[in-house]
Amino acid sequence: MDISIPEEIVNTLGRIVVNGKRTPLLELGAGFHPDLTGTETIIINGVLLGHTEAEIRARMDEIIAFSELGEFINMPIRTYSSGMLMRLAFSIAVHTSPEVLLIDEILAVGGR
Repeated sequence: MDISIPEEIVNTLGRIVVNGKRTPLLELGAGFHPDLTGTETIIINGVLLGHTEAEIRARMDEIIAFSELGEFINMPIRTYSSGMLMRLAFSIAVHTSPEVLLIDEILAVGGR
């Protein structure tokens, strides 16, 4: 299949200036270790995104509820489906209060 992109929307030069806290959600499983539980993953990723462990623990219930992982949250994430991993990653990202949320094709995974 050949897909052509109209030349008028292809940018070859430019600059984007972003002011505000940026949170990337670019690759499924980035920053996730398969042997860690969902809870441990929330804490580590929250800290990697610039929050303290105390701040993440204070938001833990909201993050877990939003991810809808329920009883699976204390299982190693190697047992998660791609959809479960995506929900966990998205939940962590949106609960770290980003001003700009950068999303790549990560949302193209998952079941119904």
